[in-house]
Amino acid sequence: MNFNCTKTELLEAVSAVQRAVSNKNIFTVLEGILITANDNKIILRGNDMEKGIEYTIDGSVENKGSVIVNSRIFGDIARKMPNGNISINVDESYNVKIDSGNIHMDIKGMDPEGFPEIPEVNKENSIEIDQEFLKEMIRQVIFSVGSDDSKPIFKGALIESQENSLNMVSLDGYRMSIRRESLLGTKEGMNVVVPGKALAEVMRLLKNDDEKVNIYYENSQILFEMGNCKLVSNLLQGEYLNYRSIYQSQKFDTEIIVDKENILESVDRAMLVITEDRKSPVLMTIEDESLIINSKTELGAVKEKLNIEKTGHDISISFNPKFLIDVFKTVNDEKLKISFAGENICIIEPVIGEEFLYVVLPVRTG
Repeated sequence: MNFNCTKTELLEAVSAVQRAVSNKNIFTVLEGILITANDNKIILRGNDMEKGIEYTIDGSVENKGSVIVNSRIFGDIARKMPNGNISINVDESYNVKIDSGNIHMDIKGMDPEGFPEIPEVNKENSIEIDQEFLKEMIRQVIFSVGSDDSKPIFKGALIESQENSLNMVSLDGYRMSIRRESLLGTKEGMNVVVPGKALAEVMRLLKNDDEKVNIYYENSQILFEMGNCKLVSNLLQGEYLNYRSIYQSQKFDTEIIVDKENILESVDRAMLVITEDRKSPVLMTIEDESLIINSKTELGAVKEKLNIEKTGHDISISFNPKFLIDVFKTVNDEKLKISFAGENICIIEPVIGEEFLYVVLPVRTG
């Protein structure tokens, strides 16, 4: 096998597929990248058996073929080569020769026959969305994906389609994130749970532009096609929680509208006296048109009053401050509506519209 390509394109491809390479696996081939050259296309693949990534770049292919290279070594070489063209030659014993200008390197490759195929996903069921929209949706739910091995279904995010909309949901037992995106032409039917780790990699691969990403799904797998990059992931199996019942069954008797930056900065300041070994909730007291935020530990105390718009009853309620900050840092709105169902739950929504909804459970202190 012999081909030439640019350092820039090769590095972009290597960096992408390395996200699906296992660093600690009993099968050596899974620590490698499969490189295939044919018809002036160079295809790189990584596969950790839970997800696979394929990235295609243009190049000049003189002799077609395939080889597996060690991901770490090949990636470091690609990063440290100077800008310009790179020439790669592979002999019949899978010895890989890499040349760029006056630089020559030799590494040992492996027989490509042992590399596991990335699964093919049927393209009958599909959704098309702008890359920037999907990237933002994932960013706004990924932080509340669960990590409890005893509840594996919550280690992923639910993606569901409804008439003219796409929803993404995650929950970890203490908070829940819901993100909705209007998508004309979308039909009801998609209902899959994608592992959080796979979604995080999709988010990193997506671009902040209006190029399209095509999502194809079937019973056990999902495919994200992003231009010259593809990611296939296994789906989590099982029934997801009826998440709407968590907040629709509640009676919210206190509602406030507050400036997002003000409450974010206030809760952040309240955390100054809270440390990892001195974890303590923040107390939020709503009185008249004021929100008072208190925190107190052995290190000190913080108290701050914010102006708000209030409807309903006065209330005092405690929260894990990190859970609140995760939400406040994620949303882009200037104003937020926060509703309280007594001391049961609170929900955080936009003042106008239904683009997002976050549920945060309070901390019981009594």
